[in-house]
Amino acid sequence: MSGVSGNVASPTSLNFGNVLVGSSSNQTLTITNIGTDAFNLTQAVASTRGFILKAPALPVAVPPGQNATLTVSFAPSAIGSVSGNILITRTQLATPSVSTASVPAPAVATSEVVTVAVSGVGTQATPSITAQPVSQTIVAGQSAAFSVVASGAVPLGYQWKKNGTDVAGATSPSYTTLSETTADNGAQFTVVVSNPTGQVTSNSATLSVAPTLTPLQIAPFLLPNAQAGIPFKFDLSSAGGVLPYRWSIILGTLPSGLSISTGSGVISGTPLKGGQFDFTVQVSDSSSPKPQTAMKALTLSILAFALQINPIALPNGQVGLPFQATVSGSGGVTPYTWSVAGALPTGLNLSSTSGAIAGTPTQAGASNFTIVLKDSSSQSTQKSFSTTIAAAGIKPLIISTTSLPVPAVQQFYSQSLQASGGTSPYTWTLAAGDLPDGIALSSSGQLAGTPTSSGQYSFTVQVRDSGAPSQSTSMTFSVLATAPIWRGDRKKCRRLCRQRRCECSSPRYEYSLRKFHGG
Repeated sequence: MSGVSGNVASPTSLNFGNVLVGSSSNQTLTITNIGTDAFNLTQAVASTRGFILKAPALPVAVPPGQNATLTVSFAPSAIGSVSGNILITRTQLATPSVSTASVPAPAVATSEVVTVAVSGVGTQATPSITAQPVSQTIVAGQSAAFSVVASGAVPLGYQWKKNGTDVAGATSPSYTTLSETTADNGAQFTVVVSNPTGQVTSNSATLSVAPTLTPLQIAPFLLPNAQAGIPFKFDLSSAGGVLPYRWSIILGTLPSGLSISTGSGVISGTPLKGGQFDFTVQVSDSSSPKPQTAMKALTLSILAFALQINPIALPNGQVGLPFQATVSGSGGVTPYTWSVAGALPTGLNLSSTSGAIAGTPTQAGASNFTIVLKDSSSQSTQKSFSTTIAAAGIKPLIISTTSLPVPAVQQFYSQSLQASGGTSPYTWTLAAGDLPDGIALSSSGQLAGTPTSSGQYSFTVQVRDSGAPSQSTSMTFSVLATAPIWRGDRKKCRRLCRQRRCECSSPRYEYSLRKFHGG
């Protein structure tokens, strides 16, 4: 291969020194061709951001014995030292000196990379504050600490001021005051940061000095019980220390569904499950340099009333006629989910969300099944039900009496229960509960007798017809047996009360005799 290749880069490294962020600095680089063949400078790549080849545009041809001058620019985008390399590629075509073939051999391309080290420092001439001093709250007798973070061309100088006056000796990025008194409450602290090119003053930080520290404590209180499924709210309170306070749970956990506000100490939410829950609350104040804390162990009882299906007697139905009834529940935690064990009469369906049983029966007969209720805390309960679907043309058996007159103690009582539909005659029985003392139910549906005790009574009656198959239905009644009214002299009333073991009350001079239960 004829010719001699080679190149020299001068200088072999470029140091741009300090360059302001947002500006740029240029330096030149000379590439000399010391060979006998020309070459091209085809590419210049910087290994580090901020350095670029500014001129000339490549490729550039460099004949033998000649040189090319390149301009490299450094434009820092951030404060700090940056270093790397400029990689310059030169490509050369060399022709073989001897060829034995009848056709001359083609020229051969060769490449070489010239590496030039580059470095520089991004600076900011005028000082800039990147973290301002923060206001402090202390108690009389304590000291306060302030600090600042600044950038800019070094060296940086600092001078702290209190209410606009220089603080002697306070010439560092941080400053700790002497023991303060309440007279210093509201004092304003600033710091001036400077260098040879300028200065900047920080924002003001306020010093709050509270009177002599009082112990932080959680105010005494009695935590009320909560109920599962019902919204709960209770405000914790504390006294002493330095405001503001911060609340937290440091031991145990709150019941599911409840949370505590860190700023106000309010425990609120809707508890999901019943039980007794133990936890410890902590309140911390804003004392400086170390906050005070106070703790209190608490027990919160979540009441969960037993989940139950409310008593109800399902009505009877008839083939071909729409049927509608709703089973309801209480206690536990809503929402509820309803399901059936066994089979409903053909044509009827149970709503899983509302407990409604609806549809049009297609087959006559008596059906016995179990309704299952499950709440959102996974409690469950069940209750057996029955209903009779009459054949088409036979009316369903229903109890037409919907309320009863009020019985009075020592006065004869008589009331006939009425039913319709089905096939008469009917047979009546007491299915659940207690009749007022002295009153009985006959199989013909007659309630009769003389009440002997006042009070609230709840009972369920059932009626069955004579059909084949027979139909039955039931209804629950609630009555209040009242005592007779005595109108007259209060002294006489009291005398009668002593004789009959009763009480005497006085609404508008009408005195009632009410026999004690069991008396």
